[in-house]
Amino acid sequence: VDAALAPLRLRGIHILNCINDRLILAQLEHMAVQHRDVVFAHMKELGLRLNAKKSVLSPLQRTTYLGAVWDPTTMQARLSPARIESILTSVKRVKEGRSLTVKQFQRLLGLMAAASNVIPFGLLYMRPLQWWLRTKGFSPRGNPSRMIKVTRRCLRALDMWKKPWFLSQGPVLGAPCRRVTLATDASLTGWGAVMSGHPARGLWSGRHLTWHINCLEMLAMFRALKHFLPDLIGRHVLVRTDNTAVVYYINHQGGLRSRPLYKLAHQILVWSQDKLLLLRAVHVPGHLNVGADILSRQGPRPGEWMLHPEVVDLFATQENAQCPHWFSLTHPAPLELDAMVQTWPRLRLSGEGAPGRGPSSSSPVLAVPSMVHGPDFPPRRLSLGDSPGRHHSPPSPGVVEVMGVASEGAHLVASGLSTEIVETILQSRAPSTRKLYALKWKLFTSWCGDHQQDPVNCPVGTVLEFLQDRFSAGLAHSTLKVYVAAIAAYHALLGGSSVGRNPLVTGFLHGALRLRPLT
Repeated sequence: VDAALAPLRLRGIHILNCINDRLILAQLEHMAVQHRDVVFAHMKELGLRLNAKKSVLSPLQRTTYLGAVWDPTTMQARLSPARIESILTSVKRVKEGRSLTVKQFQRLLGLMAAASNVIPFGLLYMRPLQWWLRTKGFSPRGNPSRMIKVTRRCLRALDMWKKPWFLSQGPVLGAPCRRVTLATDASLTGWGAVMSGHPARGLWSGRHLTWHINCLEMLAMFRALKHFLPDLIGRHVLVRTDNTAVVYYINHQGGLRSRPLYKLAHQILVWSQDKLLLLRAVHVPGHLNVGADILSRQGPRPGEWMLHPEVVDLFATQENAQCPHWFSLTHPAPLELDAMVQTWPRLRLSGEGAPGRGPSSSSPVLAVPSMVHGPDFPPRRLSLGDSPGRHHSPPSPGVVEVMGVASEGAHLVASGLSTEIVETILQSRAPSTRKLYALKWKLFTSWCGDHQQDPVNCPVGTVLEFLQDRFSAGLAHSTLKVYVAAIAAYHALLGGSSVGRNPLVTGFLHGALRLRPLT
């Protein structure tokens, strides 16, 4: 039917549609008459007939539609007397000890759900009956003739629906012109909230330390509302949270998936009834909920600290970077991802003097000695531009480099190629491949350290022992090939060829494939 009404709406006619009922909206009486005639003609062309006995054809400012009385003069909507009587009659049929069919309970739930569109907190007071029916194995798709015996708990769930004043409530029509917004967040250790730049936070204790994070997020909202209550009384409140379960349970006035979460939502909404005009929640991605997140953790995450730029600014994120170049664990990373798998010189990474740039380097100083604790070193400034080839002699055979990481392609430089040529060759590998090789190489260097071997200049027998160790641990042939490729990228040449082309290594890989074929 909505598709049939689309041409009318394109002509500026405001018409509401619900199954067989239509409601035409207009600002002026004569416009309502004109639009009524246009709608009649259009429906007649479609072959639809008008039920005149059930229709109101004259323009009215106060009308009944879908069981509710809509009154634009007072900007209010309430259940019609007929709908209130229908609900009271259905509730009176529910008596302790009496058995009702599933179909009868379905009808009662339908009346409650429809009334909840008008009654504030109608859904909230429908949830107890839904939870009780759930304990009785109620299912909308089950046998409609199955009998369910009414208990005292069922009667308590219907207490509010027996009160005429509750059924006579109605909301104020129209969207709120202004809302007070606050952001909340919770961690396993505490909660945090921000409203208009004002913070609030606290720590969990006792039984709260064992709660599910969804319940902690809901409790964080409750504590934030209580904290900022003097500024929230009598206002529309919008809570921003990164927890979708909390958003659902607040906006839908509870739910049927988690009883603890439902109880918390029920407690919050009942508490807010006589304090707030309206409480709503909206989801915000976690990375945009920074303030409340920091407060809930009692400080920034380990990767979100920002050191003073005069001390160091090598490890940073886009949010706290102080210089144009930095390493990061996440994208973007102007230098590289994960500084711990990169190639580093053997010397210390701190220099003497004021912060800034070295006299002969275009890179910033990494650290100022006066602000870094550590042993005394001879005065020497080290910058990002420093490299083993410029300032240090290469490590002697048998000495493992600092951090156990050799320069990727060092064997190519040793063969006489310029650094520019080597860098161009290395760019043939994708960044993800280079990072994977670096991780595999790090594992190999760690193994070599345990066996007192030099990972860069060790003989082929050492490489084979490492591969055999990995193969015995259950690694597949394809994984061993990655290890070989990674080692070949860093290891010194053997007889003018890379480790990956050594006949013993290739023979080992063939044997591993035969012993453990691909499936």
